[in-house]
Amino acid sequence: MRIAIIAHSMDRQKAGIFQYTHHLVRAMIRNRGTHEIFVFKDWYDPTLEGCTQIIIKPSVLGIVKDAFRIFALTPHYIRKHKIDLTLEPAHFGPFNLPKSTLRVTMIHDMTVFLMPHDHDRFSQLMQRQFLPGILHRSDLILVNSNNTGRDVIRYFPKTKPKVETIYLGADPDYYPDHSRKLIKELGVEGPYFHYLGTIEPRKDLPTLLTAYQKVRDTTSHLKPKLIIAGADGWKTERFYQILDQHPYRGDIILPGYVTKNLARQLHTNSLAMIYPSKYEGFGFPVLEALRCGGKVITTSTSSLPEVGGDLAIYFESGNDHELSKVMKKLMNEPLEGKYSLRAQSWAGKFTWDRYTDHLYDKFRQLKK
Repeated sequence: MRIAIIAHSMDRQKAGIFQYTHHLVRAMIRNRGTHEIFVFKDWYDPTLEGCTQIIIKPSVLGIVKDAFRIFALTPHYIRKHKIDLTLEPAHFGPFNLPKSTLRVTMIHDMTVFLMPHDHDRFSQLMQRQFLPGILHRSDLILVNSNNTGRDVIRYFPKTKPKVETIYLGADPDYYPDHSRKLIKELGVEGPYFHYLGTIEPRKDLPTLLTAYQKVRDTTSHLKPKLIIAGADGWKTERFYQILDQHPYRGDIILPGYVTKNLARQLHTNSLAMIYPSKYEGFGFPVLEALRCGGKVITTSTSSLPEVGGDLAIYFESGNDHELSKVMKKLMNEPLEGKYSLRAQSWAGKFTWDRYTDHLYDKFRQLKK
């Protein structure tokens, strides 16, 4: 089978869809068997071997060029290379394909419908305009959790026979690292809690800031710092307003986007990685923290219980009082070796090789 992966997100961002596409492409190439893989990208990657790269470079024309790429250039190359199946990891397309070409679309979440206020107006307009048609034309709709699958079916009931849940893989570069060298370079010598992810409204960092204040106000024997690691996303004004007025601002560290080396150390040595998100299609940071053997506190909403299993500690979304109680409890409980091993074992079940095995099985079923 000749398979095309529309992988421009690999060159355009560093958040969840980038992570998914980055690992998906490499795992599909690694496990391709007799399949031929064509990867559509902005830029050529010399490290990406075992596939044919179709390069459609970005342009200063921005939206105009993107529209030309999506609606004209991509279908042109798919016809030219006689592609049997296209996979769109970023849920926008593909368009104008021959009827004989199978279409597979990945849906990471339905936040544009569930939480429209967390998206800009243009994103809302484009997705609401095109997503119904995309899903109607798709032969297979991949989702990353049962929760996301239920959300897709809720808004588009007719898609139910085409929706398939396959749990994503974890990044193998996450594993326990007990060194604190990079953490000390942040000025953190003692205990700390941390968050790792994009700074944006859906992550509900104001709840974390309020809970942290309650912890510090009511405990004197231990004064943990709070590390909020991750790049700015969008609509960050409220977060920074609360942060600037925080009574313990001096003990809150924002290192920005962090390397995997630092992320491993943060996850391994923290009192807990706190992930207060209001909604996740999957939740990579939860899985990555567990791979490092660290403790995780997260919300009991959306897909997060599917990813955290019985290893994560859950609290009600938006409930800063409940979160502060959990944080205080963990301050008196050292990380046990048995927990660390259980966390690593659970996270080890999520692999990209397992993902692509299931994926290729579904592709074969489509061809029958």
